[in-house]
Amino acid sequence: MQNLDHEVQISASAIVTLSFAKSLLISKAVLNKLQNIVKMCQFLSQLLLSFGTLIILTVFSFATDYACVVHNNEEAFIGFTKSPSYIQSISDGLYFSVVTFSTVGYGDMAPISSPAKTIVVFEIGMSFLIIFFALANVNKIHTDEN
Repeated sequence: MQNLDHEVQISASAIVTLSFAKSLLISKAVLNKLQNIVKMCQFLSQLLLSFGTLIILTVFSFATDYACVVHNNEEAFIGFTKSPSYIQSISDGLYFSVVTFSTVGYGDMAPISSPAKTIVVFEIGMSFLIIFFALANVNKIHTDEN
Protein backbone atom coordinates (compact mmCIF):
# COMPACT_ATOMS: atom_id res chain seq x y z
CA MET A 1 0.00 0.00 0.00
CA GLN A 2 1.32 3.43 -0.94
CA ASN A 3 1.89 6.21 1.52
CA LEU A 4 -0.67 8.93 1.03
CA ASP A 5 0.29 12.56 1.22
CA HIS A 6 -2.39 14.19 3.34
CA GLU A 7 -0.93 17.63 2.77
CA VAL A 8 -3.42 19.37 0.51
CA GLN A 9 -2.58 22.69 -1.05
CA ILE A 10 -5.54 24.94 -1.70
CA SER A 11 -5.11 27.65 -4.27
CA ALA A 12 -5.13 31.27 -3.16
CA SER A 13 -8.15 32.03 -5.34
CA ALA A 14 -10.11 29.23 -3.60
CA ILE A 15 -9.24 30.69 -0.20
CA VAL A 16 -10.36 34.16 -1.30
CA THR A 17 -13.58 32.82 -2.84
CA LEU A 18 -14.46 30.79 0.24
CA SER A 19 -13.63 33.74 2.50
CA PHE A 20 -15.93 36.00 0.48
CA ALA A 21 -18.77 33.45 0.50
CA LYS A 22 -18.33 32.94 4.24
CA SER A 23 -18.36 36.70 4.84
CA LEU A 24 -21.59 37.13 2.91
CA LEU A 25 -23.25 34.17 4.62
CA ILE A 26 -22.29 35.24 8.13
CA SER A 27 -23.16 38.89 7.63
CA LYS A 28 -26.54 38.16 6.04
CA ALA A 29 -27.62 35.61 8.62
CA VAL A 30 -26.45 37.47 11.69
CA LEU A 31 -27.56 40.93 10.60
CA ASN A 32 -31.03 39.57 9.80
CA LYS A 33 -31.18 37.99 13.25
CA LEU A 34 -30.03 41.21 14.91
CA GLN A 35 -32.60 43.19 12.95
CA ASN A 36 -35.33 40.86 14.24
CA ILE A 37 -34.07 41.26 17.81
CA VAL A 38 -34.15 45.05 17.47
CA LYS A 39 -37.69 44.93 16.01
CA MET A 40 -38.94 42.73 18.85
CA CYS A 41 -37.63 45.28 21.39
CA GLN A 42 -35.51 42.76 23.24
CA PHE A 43 -33.37 43.68 26.20
CA LEU A 44 -30.17 45.64 25.69
CA SER A 45 -28.13 42.87 27.29
CA GLN A 46 -29.40 40.34 24.72
CA LEU A 47 -28.57 42.69 21.87
CA LEU A 48 -25.07 43.38 23.22
CA LEU A 49 -24.50 39.65 23.62
CA SER A 50 -25.54 39.14 19.98
CA PHE A 51 -23.22 41.89 18.76
CA GLY A 52 -20.38 40.49 20.87
CA THR A 53 -20.92 37.03 19.45
CA LEU A 54 -20.92 38.43 15.91
CA ILE A 55 -17.67 40.30 16.51
CA ILE A 56 -15.95 37.26 18.07
CA LEU A 57 -17.16 35.00 15.25
CA THR A 58 -15.94 37.47 12.64
CA VAL A 59 -12.51 37.89 14.24
CA PHE A 60 -11.93 34.13 14.64
CA SER A 61 -13.25 33.46 11.15
CA PHE A 62 -10.80 35.87 9.55
CA ALA A 63 -7.97 34.62 11.78
CA THR A 64 -8.40 31.18 10.22
CA ASP A 65 -8.51 32.74 6.75
CA TYR A 66 -5.21 34.50 7.40
CA ALA A 67 -3.68 31.26 8.70
CA CYS A 68 -4.79 29.48 5.50
CA VAL A 69 -3.25 32.20 3.33
CA VAL A 70 0.03 32.04 5.27
CA HIS A 71 0.17 28.25 4.95
CA ASN A 72 -0.45 28.61 1.24
CA ASN A 73 2.21 31.30 0.85
CA GLU A 74 4.57 32.08 3.74
CA GLU A 75 5.41 35.43 2.17
CA ALA A 76 1.77 36.61 2.10
CA PHE A 77 2.20 38.75 5.22
CA ILE A 78 4.99 40.73 6.79
CA GLY A 79 5.34 40.02 10.49
CA PHE A 80 3.74 36.58 10.72
CA THR A 81 5.91 34.05 12.54
CA LYS A 82 7.58 31.64 10.15
CA SER A 83 6.38 28.43 11.75
CA PRO A 84 5.03 25.13 10.43
CA SER A 85 2.57 25.17 13.34
CA TYR A 86 -0.98 25.98 12.27
CA ILE A 87 -1.74 27.04 15.87
CA GLN A 88 0.99 29.70 15.71
CA SER A 89 -0.44 30.93 12.41
CA ILE A 90 -3.92 31.18 13.94
CA SER A 91 -2.45 33.03 16.91
CA ASP A 92 -0.80 35.56 14.58
CA GLY A 93 -3.97 35.71 12.50
CA LEU A 94 -6.08 36.35 15.59
CA TYR A 95 -3.84 39.23 16.63
CA PHE A 96 -3.90 40.69 13.11
CA SER A 97 -7.67 40.24 12.84
CA VAL A 98 -8.33 42.04 16.14
CA VAL A 99 -6.04 44.90 15.13
CA THR A 100 -7.71 45.14 11.70
CA PHE A 101 -11.27 44.88 13.03
CA SER A 102 -10.62 47.56 15.62
CA THR A 103 -9.03 49.80 12.94
CA VAL A 104 -5.92 50.30 15.06
CA GLY A 105 -3.42 49.08 12.47
CA TYR A 106 -0.10 49.10 14.33
CA GLY A 107 1.88 48.27 11.18
CA ASP A 108 3.84 45.37 12.67
CA MET A 109 1.95 42.96 10.40
CA ALA A 110 0.80 43.74 6.90
CA PRO A 111 -0.53 41.83 3.87
CA ILE A 112 1.78 41.65 0.87
CA SER A 113 0.14 39.24 -1.57
CA SER A 114 -3.04 40.02 -3.49
CA PRO A 115 -5.09 37.24 -1.83
CA ALA A 116 -4.05 38.47 1.63
CA LYS A 117 -4.93 42.06 0.75
CA THR A 118 -8.30 40.96 -0.65
CA ILE A 119 -9.23 39.07 2.52
CA VAL A 120 -8.18 42.06 4.64
CA VAL A 121 -10.51 44.24 2.55
CA PHE A 122 -13.34 41.73 3.26
CA GLU A 123 -12.70 42.03 6.99
CA ILE A 124 -12.60 45.82 6.87
CA GLY A 125 -15.88 45.83 4.93
CA MET A 126 -17.50 43.43 7.35
CA SER A 127 -16.38 45.41 10.39
CA PHE A 128 -17.75 48.56 8.76
CA LEU A 129 -21.11 46.85 8.17
CA ILE A 130 -21.32 45.62 11.75
CA ILE A 131 -20.50 49.02 13.24
CA PHE A 132 -22.79 50.82 10.77
CA PHE A 133 -25.66 48.47 11.61
CA ALA A 134 -25.13 49.00 15.32
CA LEU A 135 -25.08 52.78 15.01
CA ALA A 136 -28.03 52.88 12.61
CA ASN A 137 -30.20 50.92 15.04
CA VAL A 138 -29.07 52.40 18.34
CA ASN A 139 -32.15 54.63 18.55
CA LYS A 140 -34.43 51.58 18.21
CA ILE A 141 -32.93 49.77 21.19
CA HIS A 142 -35.11 49.75 24.28
CA THR A 143 -33.23 49.73 27.54
CA ASP A 144 -36.10 48.50 29.71
CA GLU A 145 -34.70 45.57 31.70
CA ASN A 146 -38.05 44.57 33.35
